Amino acid sequence: MAALDDQTKQAFTSASDWAKQILTLSTGIVTLTVAFADKVFGDLSDGERWTLWIAWGLYVVSIIGGVSLLSTLTGALARLPAPKAGDVYATSNRVAAFVQLGAFVAATIAIVIFGFMAAGNEKPESDSAPATYVT
Repeated sequence: MAALDDQTKQAFTSASDWAKQILTLSTGIVTLTVAFADKVFGDLSDGERWTLWIAWGLYVVSIIGGVSLLSTLTGALARLPAPKAGDVYATSNRVAAFVQLGAFVAATIAIVIFGFMAAGNEKPESDSAPATYVT
């Protein structure tokens, strides 16, 4: 098996780390917004709900792109004896990286738009509010 030079090793490591960071951010944002959107933003209008669903869908595309990028990077390393193998700039790597980053940026823009749309919503009433009794 052919050995990689230090610059190529660093390029693969950086690309892998970058993909993992975007994956972590995407899954974290989806998890937090799924768990807390109704508690933080109150009742959502149809437009707000659609914006949130679009953002979630784009984050899922970003996650798929990130997993694909990690897979294509691994595949490029696995084919090292082949000509031009080990190329971090291979088309498959660039396409997966573009999908991951493009979807992440679009999803983040959608989530910011959702935040501005939902900022004025009334918060849901707390269950811990004191009860009033009529005697």
